[in-house]
Amino acid sequence: MRAPIRVHARVDNVAALRVSSFAHWSREQVHPSVRTKLRKAEKLGLTVDLERFDEKFVGEISDIFNEVSVRQGRPYEHFGKSVAQIESEWNVDSKAACSLGRVSAASSLASSS
Repeated sequence: MRAPIRVHARVDNVAALRVSSFAHWSREQVHPSVRTKLRKAEKLGLTVDLERFDEKFVGEISDIFNEVSVRQGRPYEHFGKSVAQIESEWNVDSKAACSLGRVSAASSLASSS
C-alpha cells in the first residue's frame, strides 16, 4: 500500500449563485418566505436591490456591524471591525460580484421596528 500523498490545500469559503437579473432572482429563484420578507420590508419603507461592493457600501456595512456590541444576548463577532477589515473579509472579487443591499426611505431598520 502506498503512503498518502501530501498536498497543500487552502480552504476558501465561496457562495455562488447564477443570477441573470434581480427581478428573475426575486421571482423565480428564492424561497417564497424570502419574497414575503422582501414585501414586508418594502411596507416598512426599505428596498432591497443589487449594490456595488464599493467603499460606500462597506462603510454602511460597518455602521450596521458597529451599532451594538451584543446581539441576541451574545457578543457580536463583527462589532469593532474596521472598514478595512470588513472589506478584506467580505470582498472576494468586487469587479465580478454584486451584493444585495438595503436602502431606507427614512432611517435604519432598527428605528422602524
